[in-house]
Amino acid sequence: MLVALANTRITKSLFAVLRRQGALITGTYNSLPAPTTNFTTGVVTQTPTTSTVEVVRSRFRRWEVDGIAITDSDERAMITKADLPATPTVRDTVTLGGVTFEVALLQGDQNAEVWQLRLRRMGDV
Repeated sequence: MLVALANTRITKSLFAVLRRQGALITGTYNSLPAPTTNFTTGVVTQTPTTSTVEVVRSRFRRWEVDGIAITDSDERAMITKADLPATPTVRDTVTLGGVTFEVALLQGDQNAEVWQLRLRRMGDV
């Protein structure tokens, strides 16, 4: 419990410093839940949840880009767990500076304070 509390304080402090330095980017996170089916009508619905998030964004190093798993336009993003109302999933989208990215990979778990995401620009193969 003390470790989790310390991690929460460290995370909040780190993001506060980054916010003061202008290193955080505000974006929109769209979470797509699993589709639900109304078996009476046969209608399938999937209503996204939209959240405003603060993101630490960075590029991959040249030696990390292999053109397949990580492309030139892929980016890293860190988002605090507190900013997201739901657990992120692959195929969710993030819009930063007018550019929409798809979550291609995520790291973290229910106990994580920060989600680490690999974002792929929508439309890139």
